[in-house]
Amino acid sequence: MNPPPCVLLANGVAGARVLEHALRAGWPIERLILNRVERQREAHRLRATADSHGLAISVWSQETKDALVTFAASTEDVWLLSIYFAHLLPAELLGAFGGRAANVHPSLLPWGRGRHTNVWTLVDGTQAGVSLHLMTEGVDAGPLLAQRPVPVHLWDTGADLYERLQAACVDLVAENWPKVGDLLPGVPQKDGGSYHAASEFADVAEVVLDDRPDAELFFRQLRALSFPPHRGLSIRLGSDVVEARVTLTRVADDAPGGEA
Repeated sequence: MNPPPCVLLANGVAGARVLEHALRAGWPIERLILNRVERQREAHRLRATADSHGLAISVWSQETKDALVTFAASTEDVWLLSIYFAHLLPAELLGAFGGRAANVHPSLLPWGRGRHTNVWTLVDGTQAGVSLHLMTEGVDAGPLLAQRPVPVHLWDTGADLYERLQAACVDLVAENWPKVGDLLPGVPQKDGGSYHAASEFADVAEVVLDDRPDAELFFRQLRALSFPPHRGLSIRLGSDVVEARVTLTRVADDAPGGEA
């Protein structure tokens, strides 16, 4: 199958991997759009890959948005494909592309809309996965084109799950983008689900033990049994058992996030 031509909006390792796969596979990439400088990740890798194939590169800005709107007016088949892109696309731009705009999101929508999906999947205890969906004005709310569940284990950290979701996003795009036309119009997302804004991350970034005697006891056990070469704290959930140890670093009172 031949994938449609697209403008790739990419960031981070997942964005770089999709770009590399796309160019190896001969996908028609019209140009590459990067995050604004302060939000770029893996920019050198993305730029180097694009430069090696003579691909035009732009950084997200009002001027870039206006140029894309103008570009869309001259074509009827080019898509927007967003991979870990950090900026919301305005309705004017989505409308200019006539609904030909897709995003890969590291959650099993409608669960995990918004940011830090690896963190909230573990905190909320929801099923993990990745989704390819059409972009609409609602955040991560458009019709679903393809999904893939991702396993979560009791021994996973946020970092472990982040890497697994990232890899699954790349695989999902590689498998489904060449046939994206056959996936239209997509499947509306189910009601419900969950959404977490970036600002909510602070809510799970701190536990005040003075207010949580149950958590204080757990923390004491975890500290006490972080004593190599002895075994760590054994934690059981259902039939799964993990052994946990912790590394602690004191935070200075005047450090960012420190308390007096």
